[in-house]
Amino acid sequence: MKQLAELLIQEALIIQKKYQKELITDNFINTLAMKTKKAQFSSFQRRQAVQYLIKAMDIKNTYKKQSLGAKLDLSTQDYEDAFQEAKGESIRYVIDNIDKYDETKGDFMSLINYWIPIKFPDVAGRIIGSKKSQIHKLEHEKIVISPEYQNSDLMEKHLDKKAEISAKEFACHQKSEEIKSIIQDDPNNKLGKPIRKNRTDITFKDVLIAINWEGETFKNLSRKWDIPYTTLKSFYEREFNKVKADLVDYLQ
Repeated sequence: MKQLAELLIQEALIIQKKYQKELITDNFINTLAMKTKKAQFSSFQRRQAVQYLIKAMDIKNTYKKQSLGAKLDLSTQDYEDAFQEAKGESIRYVIDNIDKYDETKGDFMSLINYWIPIKFPDVAGRIIGSKKSQIHKLEHEKIVISPEYQNSDLMEKHLDKKAEISAKEFACHQKSEEIKSIIQDDPNNKLGKPIRKNRTDITFKDVLIAINWEGETFKNLSRKWDIPYTTLKSFYEREFNKVKADLVDYLQ
């Protein structure tokens, strides 16, 4: 019975993948884009609609990838990295400006593909420039952050901005809801460490989901949970580094 159940699940997944692409048309994506546009800004409905829209686009997977950066000397890996980043930037830009989307002037997928070639040269240039600049630096020169900067308002704004970007990047992944569900279940009990002995109600899993799926910032969570900002941030970064190898498996 167990073997039969496993076989049926495998067959169901094959059928699902086969028909998903056939069912997700340009019109379907356009409809999701309009629902996203009509949802109230910063509402749960808007965030949910964005996730559905991005998942549908990833399943359809007709992003413009060919003939990008033909004049740039990029390795295969650098080309792939530049494409993925340009795609992500294009998606974020278009969705951030989705209130201006006019469905009568073309498909939403075409709008994304209009921006990818525009974003690609800048992204590729950053990758090339970054590699060249790092070659000539000594190891101790590559990262320079003073202790004063680490606890400054500027650093807080920088980390909050990174958290916002991180949330969008997670949302861009077609399996983001599945990943969230796995993290919530935490089958191997690797994400449940409490932030303090006297605050077992707040665990790493809570912070991870709040930052990456609920659009929260460290500053907001600090006020909400009455936990110092620096304690919250350092706890998140420390625990994330411990489990990031496990989390990578969910992002494949």
